[in-house]
Amino acid sequence: MADNFTQATILPSIPLDIWEGIKKDPKFSRYFSEDSDLGLDSENVHGEGVYLFSENGVNNNAVVALLQELLRLCPEIESFEIEGAFTYSKMRPGEFGGFCCLVGRGFEKWGATGTLLDTFKEEYRRRIIE
Repeated sequence: MADNFTQATILPSIPLDIWEGIKKDPKFSRYFSEDSDLGLDSENVHGEGVYLFSENGVNNNAVVALLQELLRLCPEIESFEIEGAFTYSKMRPGEFGGFCCLVGRGFEKWGATGTLLDTFKEEYRRRIIE
C-alpha cells in the first residue's frame, strides 16, 4: 500500500504587516482556528514577508477565499500562484501529477499536469501533420 502526499506552495509572499494584522482580525479567525481545514502553514522569510505552503494537502475553496481576501488587502499584489504536486511513497504508472492555480481579483483558474500534457500532445501531432 502506498502513502499519498499533496504538497503546495503559494507565491508571492505576503507582506509581514498585512499577515500579522489578519491573524489578529476576528473576521479571519476561521482560517487560523484549531479546527480550520485550511491546510496551510506559513513561514516568515527573513523579514521580507510570509511564505504560504502546505505539506499535507489544502482545502482549495478555503485557500482561494483567503487569497481573495489578501488581494483585497494588498493592492500591490496582482495575483497569487499556487503550485502543487501529488506524490506517493510507491511510484505507480499514471499516479504522479501536479496542479496549479492562478488566483486574481475575482479570478480563479486551475490546471493539472495531465491536462497540460494533453495540450502538448495535440500541439505535437499538429506539427507532425503540417
